[in-house]
Amino acid sequence: MARLFPLLPFHSDETPRSWAARMAAFHIRGPIDTFLRDLGLDPLAFSLGEPDEVIRLCDLRAIAYGSRE
Repeated sequence: MARLFPLLPFHSDETPRSWAARMAAFHIRGPIDTFLRDLGLDPLAFSLGEPDEVIRLCDLRAIAYGSRE
């Protein structure tokens, strides 16, 4: 399975969407929806906080769901 590198931490004061937006800005210098689609995620489901989509991004990032590094 592909992993994102470098690893950007998930800050305790942010939402999954803001974390994904930071990763999008860093990794593709583009919009979050494009970043999520490129990773095979559903941007709408992710934005709604559907656990399956958030967990999939955590898996790509190699962290446990709910972890706040």
